[in-house]
Amino acid sequence: MDARITKAEAALLLPATTFQSPRMAEVERIRLAAAAARDAALADMLRRFAIGTWRFVAALAGAVRDFPARIETYRALRQLSDRELTDIGMTRFDIGRVFDLGYAPRPANDQRRSSGAA
Repeated sequence: MDARITKAEAALLLPATTFQSPRMAEVERIRLAAAAARDAALADMLRRFAIGTWRFVAALAGAVRDFPARIETYRALRQLSDRELTDIGMTRFDIGRVFDLGYAPRPANDQRRSSGAA
């Protein structure tokens, strides 16, 4: 068995003992700066993902918490007569839209009368 190591094996096993040129040092500095920028971007992305996930969970918990009250309000509005709905500025068609985000009810009859009398 031959105990000698070839030059190719030595190059793989031993650390490089060559000196870097100024150009290679600059390339290494740029590579390290790019790696640091990549790591910062990944950390920012993970932070934004965590914040978004937390907001989603909080909104979902709020929706689940408010659901029984919303159903109760919907049922109470369905039990009102057309005259009572008109008094609060709604129609039967508006009952289903009460929980839409952009819904804005019309002014109630009392408000229209007081603004017309003034």
